[in-house]
Amino acid sequence: QVLAQHDSYPLDGRYPTHLLSPGEQLFDTIRLDLKRPLQQDDRLIVGLYVLPGAQRLTATTGADSIQLPISSP
Repeated sequence: QVLAQHDSYPLDGRYPTHLLSPGEQLFDTIRLDLKRPLQQDDRLIVGLYVLPGAQRLTATTGADSIQLPISSP
Protein backbone atom coordinates (compact mmCIF):
# COMPACT_ATOMS: atom_id res chain seq x y z
CA GLN A 1 0.00 0.00 0.00
CA VAL A 2 1.41 3.37 -1.01
CA LEU A 3 1.11 5.83 1.87
CA ALA A 4 2.52 8.81 -0.03
CA GLN A 5 4.47 9.58 -3.18
CA HIS A 6 6.63 12.41 -4.43
CA ASP A 7 8.01 12.95 -7.93
CA SER A 8 10.21 15.92 -8.79
CA TYR A 9 13.63 16.99 -9.91
CA PRO A 10 16.18 17.37 -7.10
CA LEU A 11 15.79 20.38 -4.84
CA ASP A 12 12.14 20.75 -5.84
CA GLY A 13 13.01 21.38 -9.47
CA ARG A 14 15.85 23.83 -8.86
CA TYR A 15 18.54 21.31 -9.91
CA PRO A 16 17.54 19.18 -12.92
CA THR A 17 19.27 15.81 -13.06
CA HIS A 18 20.98 16.58 -16.39
CA LEU A 19 23.13 19.08 -14.45
CA LEU A 20 24.49 16.40 -12.09
CA SER A 21 28.13 15.37 -12.54
CA PRO A 22 29.19 11.71 -12.31
CA GLY A 23 29.78 10.83 -8.66
CA GLU A 24 28.21 14.06 -7.40
CA GLN A 25 26.30 13.76 -4.14
CA LEU A 26 23.18 15.79 -3.62
CA PHE A 27 21.25 16.10 -0.38
CA ASP A 28 17.54 16.92 -0.59
CA THR A 29 14.64 17.06 1.86
CA ILE A 30 11.24 15.68 0.89
CA ARG A 31 8.14 15.98 3.08
CA LEU A 32 5.42 13.37 2.62
CA ASP A 33 1.85 13.63 3.90
CA LEU A 34 1.07 10.08 5.01
CA LYS A 35 -2.37 8.47 4.75
CA ARG A 36 -1.84 6.83 8.16
CA PRO A 37 0.77 6.78 10.94
CA LEU A 38 3.96 4.85 10.27
CA GLN A 39 4.13 1.24 11.39
CA GLN A 40 7.14 -0.86 12.34
CA ASP A 41 7.43 -2.73 9.02
CA ASP A 42 6.93 0.29 6.72
CA ARG A 43 9.71 1.02 4.25
CA LEU A 44 10.72 3.97 2.10
CA ILE A 45 11.15 2.95 -1.53
CA VAL A 46 13.35 5.24 -3.60
CA GLY A 47 13.71 5.10 -7.36
CA LEU A 48 15.09 7.39 -10.03
CA TYR A 49 14.05 7.72 -13.64
CA VAL A 50 15.12 9.46 -16.82
CA LEU A 51 12.84 11.90 -18.64
CA PRO A 52 11.30 11.99 -21.11
CA GLY A 53 9.74 8.57 -21.03
CA ALA A 54 10.21 7.83 -17.31
CA GLN A 55 12.69 4.99 -17.86
CA ARG A 56 13.71 3.71 -14.41
CA LEU A 57 17.42 3.71 -13.55
CA THR A 58 18.89 0.59 -12.00
CA ALA A 59 20.82 0.46 -8.74
CA THR A 60 24.13 -1.41 -8.44
CA THR A 61 22.07 -4.41 -7.31
CA GLY A 62 20.22 -4.45 -10.65
CA ALA A 63 16.92 -3.45 -9.02
CA ASP A 64 15.03 -0.35 -10.21
CA SER A 65 14.59 0.93 -6.65
CA ILE A 66 16.05 0.64 -3.17
CA GLN A 67 14.20 0.09 0.11
CA LEU A 68 15.19 1.93 3.26
CA PRO A 69 13.97 1.10 6.77
CA ILE A 70 12.12 3.85 8.59
CA SER A 71 12.78 4.76 12.19
CA SER A 72 9.99 6.79 13.72
CA PRO A 73 10.66 9.33 16.49
